[in-house]
Amino acid sequence: MPGCNHPFKNWSPGHSEQDHGSSTIPSVTECIADHDGLQDDGPHDFNHGTTSDQELDGMITEFIGPGNKVYHNYHVGLNARRCDSQGHFLPDDASLPHRVQGSPDDWAPYRNRLEFKLAKFLFKCAEMLANQIDTLLEIWAASLLELGGNPLFTNHTDLYHVIDSMSDEPDEQDEVIELAGQDGQDGQDESEAPWMFNVYDVWYQDPRQVIHNLLGCTDIKDEMDFIPYREFNATNNERHWEDFMLGYWAWDEADKIISDNPSTARVTLVPIILGSDKTTVSIATGQTDYYPLYLSIGNVHNTTRRAHCDVVVLIVFLAMPKTTREHANTRAFHKFKKQLFHSSLACILRSLGAAMTIPETILFGDQYCQHVIYVLAAYIADYEEQNLDKDSLWHQCEHTELIIRELDPQTLWEEYGIDKDIVPFTSEFPRADIQRMLSPDILHQLIKGGFKDHLVDWVEKYLIHTHGKCAAEKILDDIDRRIAAVAPFTGL
Repeated sequence: MPGCNHPFKNWSPGHSEQDHGSSTIPSVTECIADHDGLQDDGPHDFNHGTTSDQELDGMITEFIGPGNKVYHNYHVGLNARRCDSQGHFLPDDASLPHRVQGSPDDWAPYRNRLEFKLAKFLFKCAEMLANQIDTLLEIWAASLLELGGNPLFTNHTDLYHVIDSMSDEPDEQDEVIELAGQDGQDGQDESEAPWMFNVYDVWYQDPRQVIHNLLGCTDIKDEMDFIPYREFNATNNERHWEDFMLGYWAWDEADKIISDNPSTARVTLVPIILGSDKTTVSIATGQTDYYPLYLSIGNVHNTTRRAHCDVVVLIVFLAMPKTTREHANTRAFHKFKKQLFHSSLACILRSLGAAMTIPETILFGDQYCQHVIYVLAAYIADYEEQNLDKDSLWHQCEHTELIIRELDPQTLWEEYGIDKDIVPFTSEFPRADIQRMLSPDILHQLIKGGFKDHLVDWVEKYLIHTHGKCAAEKILDDIDRRIAAVAPFTGL
């Protein structure tokens, strides 16, 4: 019904078809039957498969929690249907796939339980330093000489090697990035711009394997959303907002994926969230800059992400070109730095590209498999770092392409801040839009820029001008006390 989000007729005692006239609204069971009653004779073909219009009709709705006070509308297209490891979709009542259980006496890569307990104590509980571990093991070895025995570990290197061998973390990968052409860029040679001719080594974790680990983590399997949905108050139809998959973006993106390729129905949408924050370490490093890049997925609940449950993963320290003061503020150096940034991201994220069009099958934490499709959803960064991306917006905007054709490069840069020579990392991926990925920098643009640097400073100057410095400080102290007395807002 217009203005109504309930696509069912008999679940809510106070909400029936009499409220809207005689129109017939499909029930929840009808929607599910229409959607999941398909027969699967083999692995789904995402290249040539099609989906019936019947499967995409309707909307799946259910009440959440006690008292039928809240209900969810689930996206009927990308509905995270379970499948087996071969890609065959499973019925909703399919039993848990059989998994080979390890022996209770199997402590591999440790030789026995005692070796595991010692490693856990030294590394995790005591967090003992490497030299202290060596001292302890040397004393232990000396005490066993007369008995002809050996300690459980030879030294800290032996201990660390065994610990590393049990990890399912992705292996580090190396990418060599070299941007300079045969004659350099902008007509400069190596003596004029040595940083253009350097080779930049980037070590990173494979983001695809990182995402596999997040989706397969049993600890957070109940703290993720796999279907875009909308949450409403059943009393007044007020919409609730909290997690990523509740927003407009996830629903609209699911619609777009289905529209582009109807055969992707029943797959799982995995929004990829990137973030970076350049950090300067001044103590004992001589002002060394680091540029970490983090990755998370939008399926994880916000409360879990804020709880530091290892769902925001550091995947790389980006390369940072160095130069002298002579070149630090030149146009050529700034352009090179931006292109190095985009080229690095394109290399690091390359493994995700294939599954942005053809879904891949992944084992999830509930021990079932699902087909997933990736989308680069958001890039979170300070305003200054966003400028590395913004200069290349023209690659995604048809209106800006018209401006580029009509204006010369200098006018583009000075009037619009657009550098047409920068190729953004999103240009290599079918599901990435740099304009939609960038979000406002709330801290620096709104809180610090609008509130602190503008409003607070203006109020302080006004109070001093009106009441004098001494009286103004008393008023400001009173304002501080009032602000401190305000109760914190949970989750903000």
